[in-house]
Amino acid sequence: MDFNSTEDIISHFELKTQNGKEIKKELKKLIKKVHPDINKGEFKDTKDESLYHEIQSALHFFETKKSNNSLSLRNENTDLMKIISDLTFEKKQEKIVENINAKNLALTDKLQESIVSYHKVNSAPKITGIVITSIITSLWAFPTVIKEHPILKTLYNYNAEFTIVWIISLLLTAILWIKINSSEKRDEEIKRGYKLESNQNYIFSIFIKWLLTNHQNYEYIDNQRIITFSKDDLIFFLMTRFDVFQQRLKRLGKLETYEIQREVEHIEKHFEEESNRNKKGITPYSLLKNLIPKPGKIDAEIAQLISDLIIDRLKAKEVITQSVSKSLSDKYIYKD
Repeated sequence: MDFNSTEDIISHFELKTQNGKEIKKELKKLIKKVHPDINKGEFKDTKDESLYHEIQSALHFFETKKSNNSLSLRNENTDLMKIISDLTFEKKQEKIVENINAKNLALTDKLQESIVSYHKVNSAPKITGIVITSIITSLWAFPTVIKEHPILKTLYNYNAEFTIVWIISLLLTAILWIKINSSEKRDEEIKRGYKLESNQNYIFSIFIKWLLTNHQNYEYIDNQRIITFSKDDLIFFLMTRFDVFQQRLKRLGKLETYEIQREVEHIEKHFEEESNRNKKGITPYSLLKNLIPKPGKIDAEIAQLISDLIIDRLKAKEVITQSVSKSLSDKYIYKD
């Protein structure tokens, strides 16, 4: 006989208690009275045998109920732990996103300041260009004024050579103006590009290839290349190498991965000698280049913000992991 509820058991055995523990005690007392052991291993009659099996069924009901309650409790605990774990993960992800957004805003502000600063630096040559252009234009537009001026009238009797000088000066002023405006647009384009995730991915990919040129930065473990780097390495790369690599690789067009690696190694190999060669000799072109600051140049603070953003994003996506080894600058591991 199977029982489906405690009430069925109480009714069937005519018990007076409602307490589960008391019910089990009463049932155990009853089963002792009809147990075959008290009669040399045999039931006294079929009635005792039937009662014995009924009591066993009732006790089994309570054991099953207890087991189900324990299982249910374990399931509830498991579900609760999963909910807590999910909430913790979501909270952690929210914090990471908030941190990245905060750094992104800080980077945006710093880049804007840098763009404004670049415009200010170019103000002097731009104003000079405007003044020169105005003077030359006045000389050409109002010759009678020059002729009647007590000092400047000597310029009126100019010769052909002086005309050429004026024209060249006018052209140089126009070129300077165009060059400055072009540089300002280029500077803004480069600096705003640092905020884009796609550009940050590109920076990191070239950075890894640059690290591979120094064989001390990686090792093979279980046939997998493990690359170790620090945030300082990335900052140094941004401030001294990335712009050079970007310009060279852009001129070469679309390349395969192995071709990019080869070009990076070639550029790095000749980096120092090219830098020294550029310092030698002064030409009109070099003077013009020095007159207008190089567009897209960033300072250490901006480089650090970009590095922080790249590292935080890669850590969030589990592309890199932080090394447990202790050093002045945090080290990270990238599995190629």
